[in-house]
Amino acid sequence: MLAHGHGDAVSFTPMSPPGFLPPSTFATRPRRSWLESPLGQRLMARELALVTDVLEQAFGEDLVQIGTWGEPRAFLERARTQRANLIDISPGPGVCAVGAWDALPLATHSVDVLLLPHTLERAYSPHALLREVDRVLRPDGQLIILGLSPYSPMGLRRLASARRFPPEVSHFVSEHRVRDWLQLLDCQVRRNHRFLFGWPMQRGPGEERQAAIDTWCDRWLPLPVASGYLLVANKRQARINAQRLRWRRRLRVVGGLAEAEPSARASSGGAR
Repeated sequence: MLAHGHGDAVSFTPMSPPGFLPPSTFATRPRRSWLESPLGQRLMARELALVTDVLEQAFGEDLVQIGTWGEPRAFLERARTQRANLIDISPGPGVCAVGAWDALPLATHSVDVLLLPHTLERAYSPHALLREVDRVLRPDGQLIILGLSPYSPMGLRRLASARRFPPEVSHFVSEHRVRDWLQLLDCQVRRNHRFLFGWPMQRGPGEERQAAIDTWCDRWLPLPVASGYLLVANKRQARINAQRLRWRRRLRVVGGLAEAEPSARASSGGAR
């Protein structure tokens, strides 16, 4: 699955990620510091619960998480695939491979499940990242995306904040825009959840109450005003060339051999 490696230890030469923010921009320490705040913990708790539920039905050989978010293996421990690995643009705890997000160190069509926890919001070029996602994901593979909505209480707080909020992400990407991008890549959204309804304050409801609020609001509120969203999409199987399909319909199998229809043979014989 990985492009290079020796034995069980996988080693990559750190690459300068062209078109992406430098690795130092997203140092591990400040990112985990905010996620350890009450609001950050509430966000992580909801995301872990939702991703765990999705991964219960995600099988295959390889799951790859692109970009560290919170504890390095918090999501990977929930995986039911044979292997689960973390790739990031800089070395860190739990990172098994280092590489640019627009040049992932993965073989083409090698991954069954890809997890992007707020990765699009940290990429300078989300389009380049999604092109790589399309390259490495197997046909019918599963893509899981976590994001923060700009049209939400969290988005309003970000606009009102003198500093970037949350400090981990460089920009918000709306659910609608992500859906458009996935459609262009021929990925079909199979499932979605919206979560963290309410004003994003450090003091808030407990985990169980927040989950109950999110479930009710996601079902009954007509407007997507939640701060966070989760999308689960499947990469569709490669489409068969229509001309080739029409030609194959003109063939029939006789004695294990493909043979043209009688009309085609007669036409061919007449030409002689």
